Amino acid sequence: MAVAASRGDLEMTKLLEEKCDPTDVGRSLKIAVENNSADMLHLLAPMTGVYIKEDPYIVAALVQAARKDQVAMVDILVQYSDQPTVEEAILQLSSNGDIAATKLLLEKCDIVSTKHLFVKATEKDVVELVEILLEQMDTSCIRWALMTASANGYIGTVKSMLHKCDSTSIGCALEVAVHKRELAVVDVLRERCDLTSICDAIASAM
Repeated sequence: MAVAASRGDLEMTKLLEEKCDPTDVGRSLKIAVENNSADMLHLLAPMTGVYIKEDPYIVAALVQAARKDQVAMVDILVQYSDQPTVEEAILQLSSNGDIAATKLLLEKCDIVSTKHLFVKATEKDVVELVEILLEQMDTSCIRWALMTASANGYIGTVKSMLHKCDSTSIGCALEVAVHKRELAVVDVLRERCDLTSICDAIASAM
């Protein structure tokens, strides 16, 4: 199939569909992206299979297309992608510091998916993605994220959010950090808290 895809042979690719496994389709997808072949991409994208979570082959193709700023290829792949697949591609790109490509894919996400991505980025300590999405989040979402990052000792993620956090959020995060004995995080948060909040955090952990 990869040979047929590289030649742009749509008819041969169709004939080979039943004989090829998802791995073959995945390789052919990459070739279609490299060749900027919209017709081949439309043909191959539905062939990769059904997955409980994200489709790894579409993820790889999305990452490849976004890195090369192939907007038309990205648009086609998104048509055949569920939200977990797009989200995984964004997480991979942002984890590797591919900010422009990350923003390209984020344009394809709705607000619900954006909030879900923010939660995932916090849980996985993907600071770059947290910073990109932070301005779109409300106070309660940021508070939860700060508490999660504090509980896990993710100092970089904690620091990236502080300028958007109110005193209540920082106080809650401090309590969590003290309870989890994340001392480095405690030191960072303590500088933003008043004496009462610090005493409350210590008392709650005892």
